[in-house]
Parts: sequence; structure tokens; C-alpha cells
Amino acid sequence: MALRFSLWSRPAAGGVLPRVALPIALLLPLLVIVLVRTAMLHVQQGPAVELRVDRMVRRVSQVAADRGAILDREGRVLAATQVTYGIAFDGKGAELWTSVERKTKVADPIAWFLGQAARTLELEPKAERRMITGLAQALVGEKRYFVLAPAVAAEKANAFRALLEANGWQGWFRFEPIERRVYPLGEVGSTVLGYLNDQPVAACGLELYFDPVLRGETGRHVYRQYPLIDEFVAAPGRSVDPRGGKSLRLTLDATIAFLAQEELAAACQKCDAQWGTAIVMDPRSGELLALESWPSFDPQRFGEYANDPRQPFCIRPVQSIIVPGSIFKPFILAGVLDHGLSSLGEVVDCGGPAGKVFGRFRIHDHKALGILTVEQVLQKSSNIGMATIGSRLGQKKMYETLDRFELREKTGLELGGELGARHPEWNERYSPYSLSFGHEIQVTPLRVAASFAAFANGGLVVTPRLVSHIIDADGQVVPRPAPAPRRAISSELAETIRALLESVVEEGTGKDLKKLLTCTTLAGKSGTTQHETRKSEYIASFVGFSPAKDPDLLCMVVVYGPKGYPHSGSYISGPPTARILDRSIRHLTDRSRATGTARF
Repeated sequence: MALRFSLWSRPAAGGVLPRVALPIALLLPLLVIVLVRTAMLHVQQGPAVELRVDRMVRRVSQVAADRGAILDREGRVLAATQVTYGIAFDGKGAELWTSVERKTKVADPIAWFLGQAARTLELEPKAERRMITGLAQALVGEKRYFVLAPAVAAEKANAFRALLEANGWQGWFRFEPIERRVYPLGEVGSTVLGYLNDQPVAACGLELYFDPVLRGETGRHVYRQYPLIDEFVAAPGRSVDPRGGKSLRLTLDATIAFLAQEELAAACQKCDAQWGTAIVMDPRSGELLALESWPSFDPQRFGEYANDPRQPFCIRPVQSIIVPGSIFKPFILAGVLDHGLSSLGEVVDCGGPAGKVFGRFRIHDHKALGILTVEQVLQKSSNIGMATIGSRLGQKKMYETLDRFELREKTGLELGGELGARHPEWNERYSPYSLSFGHEIQVTPLRVAASFAAFANGGLVVTPRLVSHIIDADGQVVPRPAPAPRRAISSELAETIRALLESVVEEGTGKDLKKLLTCTTLAGKSGTTQHETRKSEYIASFVGFSPAKDPDLLCMVVVYGPKGYPHSGSYISGPPTARILDRSIRHLTDRSRATGTARF
């Protein structure tokens, strides 16, 4: 008899599918949503999440690039970078203190380094005790961040880094590069060189203008700690070696720059001037051997000068303009002679004590000069005589003369911030006369010096130069070609003006300067002008070259705002110009004899 169990009967063939399909139908859309959302998160936020995780398990140590040096023409260092490192133990976010073995692992190198640092840095006992106290607190777990030394020399830091890497401890230590720019000559050439601020970022001068060339590219060391591994290991493909910056070799001569700064400072302090500048140039090539400003500053203590109202950071030769006055007269005389509007023998009535009226414009000389030849007009520096012959040029020829000497153009010196000439529109009642003796126009001292070189080199206007070579990190030297000089006047006319400038020192307003010369001769011209609005302020200037007959050097000294009397250019600026040239020629001669080479 067959038994039949009614409690558990086989379901009908068509009843299973609906029971399974219903849960699947309910869960499948949720699964699809989860998968789609996961894919979207992976695509949209995956890189960010991966970067966050990567940062959690890696340490990055910056490696400073060596900033290029700035050298003078003889290779002497004017600016260089000393890289030091702040070194600290960093155990933040890590379970470092779970075993005696791990404590010992980092204790040994720290103790070793403390001893090395104490001896290397010549730490005082108080500073050494502070380091030992910090070490003790780190070893017992009271500190997770401890500064071993705030500034360690690069070679010592590299030795310590090598020890850490050899033992796999490098990831627990931070090496923060600290750049310190040093300027061995102090205030000499400081406005030209500029400085680096506390960041350190280039602030002015050559440091700023050539910053892309000098700064190089910072490198980095990247380490990663992988799960179940104590040590940090180098992350392949992540570390980047630093690229050192290029160095500059300048045309400046450190010795001549020192002489110029010394003489300029003495002259400005003697008359309590507002500011001054001294320029020394090779008149044939335009190479600048000195470019000094007063007051100057110490680039390593730049913060002390931030509120100085005398503006010690100003590069006076290119960032200040002056009314040139009588140092302008040789340019105008050259234009008059070149256009055949006068001759050296022509006689000119320069008037008496009351001066002379030109239309509605009365012009005075420093004293009554009477009847002079054109040659004597320049020797005695007569404003009346120059107005008489200079006004013959008229507007077109006057401007043509200025432009041939490039007196209305910038020099283009590689410093930045150079000012251009300023002068009002031509006024027929004043301009023909005032421009003839250097009024109604303002120019930079360097512009005058570069144009004045034409009287020393045979009639060519030169482009002033500061940087002669660029030297890359591998030592490869790349010369910077000098721009070709431009002819302003014929060599014959240039020789005529040169001889007149020599006579200015021999017989004219500069004759007192001869007694200051010991090893050379001098040709040049002085200038004395009043400020256009502040009539109590004077500008004293002198520009000259030595030796007088075959010039090697040109020098210009400007002293702005001298106090007291006399305040003339021949009295205030002539003596420092003569002494700078005399001492510089002696320096070049002595060096030439010692080395058996030419002066330049």
C-alpha cells in the first residue's frame, strides 16, 4: 500500500519562477544603481582619493637648488647663496613608539647628530641642553615633532641624510632648505645687485631682473611607507633632482666699485647731500666698471632700511633724472659745429653782471665774462655764449642733435625701472636758449655718461653693459655679445670736442682738479643747476675721462642737494671724479704690470 504525504507536496511546475523573479526584480535595480554610482565615484573622485591616500603614506623632502652666483669681471664673488637645512624629527601620525627596538632605532642617529651638530655649529651650552631635552621628550613619546637643528650646513645635512637612508629611517625626518644670500662687499654695488627678502624672493636690482636665470629649479626626495614595512623607501619616478641656477659674470670691477663708493660717500657726507651717484665706464665698449649710489644699504640687513626716507634701494644712475646743466654744452656745441653754424674762433659777447636778454628771457652767467671766443665759451662755461650760438640750431636741428647722441632715449641697461628723458614741448621763446645750456630737459646720469663717451672714443655712442657672460651649472660660459656702437659725430669733430674738454681742466672751470691727479690726466665738464621748482636745491655734476688724450675710463659723479656754498659742480663733484679716475687708473696699471696683460 503506497503512503502519500500531503504535508509536503511537489509544487506545480509553473510556480517557482514567479517566486524567484520577484526578489531579483526588486534587487537588480539597486545593484545596478550601486555599480553605476561606484563607477561614477571612481571616475570623478578616484584621482583625488588616490592622491589623499598617497599623501597619507608618503613623505616629501624638498631639495633646494643652488642659486647662481654673481661675479665681477675678475671672478670675485659679489653675491652667492649659502644653503642650510632645518632638520627635525617628525613622528606625527605614526605608531613609532610601540617597541623598545623602534625607540633605539631613531635614538642612535639623533644622539649621533646632536653631538655632530653641537661641534659643527659651535653651540652654546644652553642651546645644546635644549636639544638634549627635546631628544629625551621625543624618546619617551612626549613629543612627536622635534627640531634637531634650525640651520645646518648643506654638507653636514647631506651626511646625515645619507646615514638615515642607509638605515631606512629617512621618512621620519624633515629637511627644510633655507637659503641665505651673502654679499661679501656689503654696501658696495648693493643697489645694482639688489637683495633677496625673507621668503626668499628677489626684490630689486640684478637679483630681480635676472631671477629666472639665477634661481634654478627646486628638487624633491619622495619616500613611501608600505603596509607591514617599518622603513620608508624611495618612491620610484617621484624624486626630482634640483637644477642649479646660472651665474652672472659682470663687467664691474670690485676694486674700482669700492673706490667709487668710498669717494662718493665722502663727497655726499661732506656737503650733507640728499643723494649721489658715481659711474665708471670703459668709453670704448660701454662696459660699466662701477655703478654706485649713495646712500646705499647692506643687502644682508635690508630690513633695517625699509623706512629710510632717503630711498637707499633706488638705483640712482637709471632711476633718477637730473637737469644736466652745463655738462650738456659739449653736445650742443658739437651740433653747432657740425652744422657749420659757428667756428671755434668766433667772438661772442657774453654780457656783463646784469646778464643778457633773449626776447623775454634773461640769462646770467656765474660771473661777468665779457667777450669770449667760442672755444672760451666752453672753457668758462658761459650760459650766455651757449644760448647765442646754440639757438641757431632751431627746433629741427636741436632735436636732431639730441637724437644723434640718443639723449632722449633710454640706455636699455639690464636693471629695470630705467626712466626716460623728460622735456616740455618746444617753446620758441625759451627752448632755443634753455636747451643750449642744459635746462628744460631732464635725463638720467647714465644716459649722459653713455652719450658723453662719444667725445672719448672718436664719436660713437655706446650701450652701457653690466653682464658680460652667463655661466651655467656645468661651468659652460656663454658670452653676451655687446651691441654695436652708433656714430653720432665724425672722429675729427669728436677729437675737437675732446681737446676742448681737456682745456676745460687745463685752463677753464676745472683747473683746480689738476692738483688731485698723481698718475693721469683729465678732460671733462662740470654742471651746476637748480631744481626746477625748489630753487634752493642744487644739482652738482662732473663728467670726465682719463687719460685726457687716449681715454681708458670715463667717470661721472652727481651730487643732488648739497648744502652750503659753494655748490658748483666743479667744487662738489669734480674732486671725487678726479680721485676716482686717478685711483682707478693706478689700480689698472698696477694690475696690468703684475699680470703682464692689458688694462682691459
